[in-house]
Amino acid sequence: MMRLAYIIFLLPLLSLAISTEFNVNKNGKHITITLPNNQELLLNKIPAGRFLMGSPASEKMGKAWERPVHDVEITNDFFMGRYEITNAQFRAFNPKHHSRTAGGDLDGDQQPVVNVTWFDALAFCQWLSQKTQLQVRLATEAEWEYACRAGTTTRFYTTDVVNGVQQAPQLFKACWYGPNSKKVSHDVGTREANAFGLHDLHGNVFEWCMDWFAEDYYKQSPSKNPLGPDQGTHRILRGGSYVYYLHHTCRSAYRYSAKPHYHDANIGFRIVIDGDSKEIHPQAQLKPATKEKRSINRPKLHKDEVSIKQRFGGPVMTIAQPQSAIKIDGQLNETAWSHITPQPMELLNGRAALPTQFTSVKVCADAKNIYVAFRCEETEMHRLTSAGDKRDGRIWAGDSVEIFLDPQHTEKRNDYYHISINPDGLTMDIAKGDKTWNPKIQAIGHKGDNHWTMEVALPLADLNITDKIPRLWGINFTRFRPELNAGRPQHGTLVPHEWPVDRPDLMRASEDSAWSPTLSDSNHLPESFGHAIFEIGTEDIPEPRPLFELISKEDFSNGTRGLFSAGEVKEGGFQDTGKSLYLKKGEVARYHLELTDLQNMAVITFAKTSPGNVVYWHSFGEIYGSNKLCWNQVDNLTRDTIRLPPLFTYNDGAGRLVSTSHGIADPYHAGYQKHLSWFSEASGMRICYAGPKHYAVAHAKFGPMRTQHPHNKPLQPNKDKLRGIFLHTSRDCTELEIGGIVIFRGRDIEPPKPVTSYTLNEKGDNLELRWEPAEDNTWTIWYRLIEIDKNGNSHVIRECPDVHTLLNRQAFAGKTLYLQGVDFFENMSAWSKPIKIPALKD
Repeated sequence: MMRLAYIIFLLPLLSLAISTEFNVNKNGKHITITLPNNQELLLNKIPAGRFLMGSPASEKMGKAWERPVHDVEITNDFFMGRYEITNAQFRAFNPKHHSRTAGGDLDGDQQPVVNVTWFDALAFCQWLSQKTQLQVRLATEAEWEYACRAGTTTRFYTTDVVNGVQQAPQLFKACWYGPNSKKVSHDVGTREANAFGLHDLHGNVFEWCMDWFAEDYYKQSPSKNPLGPDQGTHRILRGGSYVYYLHHTCRSAYRYSAKPHYHDANIGFRIVIDGDSKEIHPQAQLKPATKEKRSINRPKLHKDEVSIKQRFGGPVMTIAQPQSAIKIDGQLNETAWSHITPQPMELLNGRAALPTQFTSVKVCADAKNIYVAFRCEETEMHRLTSAGDKRDGRIWAGDSVEIFLDPQHTEKRNDYYHISINPDGLTMDIAKGDKTWNPKIQAIGHKGDNHWTMEVALPLADLNITDKIPRLWGINFTRFRPELNAGRPQHGTLVPHEWPVDRPDLMRASEDSAWSPTLSDSNHLPESFGHAIFEIGTEDIPEPRPLFELISKEDFSNGTRGLFSAGEVKEGGFQDTGKSLYLKKGEVARYHLELTDLQNMAVITFAKTSPGNVVYWHSFGEIYGSNKLCWNQVDNLTRDTIRLPPLFTYNDGAGRLVSTSHGIADPYHAGYQKHLSWFSEASGMRICYAGPKHYAVAHAKFGPMRTQHPHNKPLQPNKDKLRGIFLHTSRDCTELEIGGIVIFRGRDIEPPKPVTSYTLNEKGDNLELRWEPAEDNTWTIWYRLIEIDKNGNSHVIRECPDVHTLLNRQAFAGKTLYLQGVDFFENMSAWSKPIKIPALKD
């Protein structure tokens, strides 16, 4: 009888072994799953039990949202991953995933996978469930803390012993974190396990849990098998990471969170498998929410606007006369507004991403007033902030919209009218730097459920305009959405070096948008305006200065290093063509060129160096003697992998968010990412992520340069002079390659010339299409490969960062293709002549 029962007990396991696609070995204490790439997933049985969840008020560095301590019972056994999921294991699911940095230090097979969203982690679990017929998911927050504590009640499962806010001697044995990690993750299982045989629950990487985060959930948590709140905005993260120096982030009770679509270099996960008798978690089958794809579609320009764009640059709008009276009440419901075309805003600093909060502006004018109507989307209306308690106060410190007017079209820094308005209609008004200017402005806002509006009327008389009205103005409109709840350093300015914001769910990163991108990191100090044609204008449009002026360009095609002071010219440059300048270890290349009239001057250069290094570039000028000057903002296009520190982190050296000082990266085109970094002590003069495989394309404007710490004095672009540019590697003194440099004044709105010649060569089952670079007044950066379908519609079928690409012979046989060059500013050339791919031979 006992033998029969034993056989009956085994039947489910035998059935499981037969029906599973992956090899599964399951016994009473462990589960082993062998993945297709021969990687083994090991899980340990965690027995049902009770524990005290949370941190007591006496626990040093404990947080209010970890309280009260409450009794929790886990009523069913479950199996938990002995280790965090590794890169090799995750690549069995997604072969294209990489966690690596520019130097490859996070991408080892046995390092924990990172840069995965909550949905990525859940998708892995769903895939594994399908392949094994087991119930695979993420741990609930209660299961995670129960498994981490493994019967302990101390701060860590090692001991309670700490020394200050960083050092915890016993914790070092079980945990990789700031003081011992050297700022990288480590192979899983290389630190001591807890009593359940689980590794890396303290440190290494944060781990996603199933639950939504809520600050007060512990006050209402059920005593048995709590699943977390039914809804929320952020998912739970547990365990601490290799990034942070404070040991309190590794405590068993420590609760952290992030939005489920968020990913960064210190977030991974481990898995849980339910026992056969347990119902699957109610959210274990969730699919990623479809994100709305938004595009910035500017109105099509008419003939006069096209002419202005060609003469002065873009963007351009026409300011029409209202067809009926406008009442300033914030409602924007007058008939007059319905005839005005809305103008969309994009991120003002040149980022490739689109704003998460869309903003549009409408403008019209009659003989007495300019009328402006802003509509600002806002998903968190309850957090709208109105700064300033009086006129000309700190309006710009809170949510606000801004108007910049340059009626005389002087295009000089600070030679404009600036009005900042908060959601309550309070204004700050500045006329060419003079705060005593107080125009008779009307500004009334309205707050809806998911947006707010601002309606404005500004008398022309207050702009010193009466009977003579210029036809062309410099103009811009911006919206400021300030950072909220980022937290501040808790333990002085020297240590720790980095720490997480306490409440990421309350954090709101700053997002500044503008009608005319200013290529500045401040919406209050625009570096450039757009242009507006006034229908009511009576004065002729001024003659423009040259829209584009090439100052210097060097591609080493003549075999010499040109104006560079050092280096050796060699074959093979940017896009694997032409020539480049090679500098040996310790060499510094100075580009000797005196530069003046710097306001509208910019530079593009191409550089790469060895893994893990950065290229320094800066200038010296007649300002504080020979003081070094750094660029205020550097825009990189890089094809090599970018690693950024976690977004919700402060850096004590820069005294600002790491995401600001180290930069922000957005997906771009042709395999590039667009990386922006801003002036700070930490990174103001770096071309980050230059190489090792590909050149980084770096762009910066001279006007906003500043002297390096401690002076931090802005350059005076209409007065100061520069004596050239320096390029060199970091203090490791590694080799440096420069693929070219171009310095120009004004705006590049000219497209590259069309591709004129190409070759097709056989390469196995493929054809290699190779073409000559498209000439451009600055530089052609990438190419689009275009096909026309049978209905006559054109499609971009490939984006090419080099001047060659492989085409599958069978897939492309008999087709006709076209090439189109694109420069840094996304001006696109005309199509090349048809490229006819030979048909297959019988």
